[in-house]
Amino acid sequence: MGQSHPFNIATGTEVLPQEPGPPPRTPTHVSVWVHVIHRCNFVPHVRFNGEAAVGGNMAVALYRVGRHNHLTRLFTETGAAEDSFTEGEGYRAGTYRLAVRFLGDENLLPSSKSASVVFHLARC
Repeated sequence: MGQSHPFNIATGTEVLPQEPGPPPRTPTHVSVWVHVIHRCNFVPHVRFNGEAAVGGNMAVALYRVGRHNHLTRLFTETGAAEDSFTEGEGYRAGTYRLAVRFLGDENLLPSSKSASVVFHLARC
């Protein structure tokens, strides 16, 4: 015997069961901070939804902040989304901005915007 399904009165058709699909991707929140060491060296840290490492990639950019908040990009790179930064050294005294954006993977949506932190290196 056939199996009866719920009936949609508005469309006049049976409501057929849906095949299960992949789980929905969840939004990603990125947080970033910098630990300054010995006035002129620093170590960046990043978390994705509170985790130090997730699948997918991230884009990272470091800027020097100049007069009138003018930003000069020092480097940009794309890499695995994990908190595996090495110590930044050899930078001049001044103010810097580190920006990180998660680019997404099969489980997490790309972050809606970059997370950034401004930090200052003292006399080097």
